[in-house]
Amino acid sequence: IQTGSRYVTLTVVLLSAFSVATLLFAEYSIEQRRRAQQEQLETTQAIQQLRQASDNLTAAARSYAVSGEEHYRVSFEAQLAVAARDAAVERLSRLLGQDSEEMALLKDAKRTSDAIVDLNERALSMRAQGDRTDAVMLLLGPEYRTQQAIFTSFLDMAAARLDHWHRQETARLSRRSDIAGKIAWASMSVNVLGMLVVLLWFYRRRVVDPLARITAQAQQLLAGVRNVGFMGPQTAGQAAEIA
Repeated sequence: IQTGSRYVTLTVVLLSAFSVATLLFAEYSIEQRRRAQQEQLETTQAIQQLRQASDNLTAAARSYAVSGEEHYRVSFEAQLAVAARDAAVERLSRLLGQDSEEMALLKDAKRTSDAIVDLNERALSMRAQGDRTDAVMLLLGPEYRTQQAIFTSFLDMAAARLDHWHRQETARLSRRSDIAGKIAWASMSVNVLGMLVVLLWFYRRRVVDPLARITAQAQQLLAGVRNVGFMGPQTAGQAAEIA
């Protein structure tokens, strides 16, 4: 019985360890998927920050060029001092790494945005000198439209590539977490079933069957059969251990 108990204990321990391992792997996969989704959100927000900061600078410059009102120029300079575009690029660099192809596109977008800012500053200088027409034309003309189109194309290409990659990565991690979860539930079911089977086998072989034999032999003795071997050496030892 002692040998049987060791086998039962070892089987239960192995099944339990496998169940715990699969559950931990499932939790790890779910956490990896959550991190990928969070990174996708942060990347999208940083790209939008770069786009919006550049557009806000142009909007302030245009408003000053058209109206000549000083608070628009002050707003432009204040936004430029905040350096929201630089902060967005730095954030993207931390998320994507310096050497990724998407980061190269975003750096190109930032350089194009710098060129647009130069156009804005030139327009502000023209308007401050009273040249309203040239200032407005500079911010609405072909040079500005070309730079703005290049800036937008770089951002859109980077955003599309990143969105495609994040979608694939999230789908891969989702599949992995789903499979891990199913394996975890299956292993728990096998664990419970295995424990029941092992326990039933153990107690039937080591307890129920010996007691049944002893009971049958006792009934034969009570019926008057005198040549019954009441216990063999193994049965006697098992009965002694049970007692």
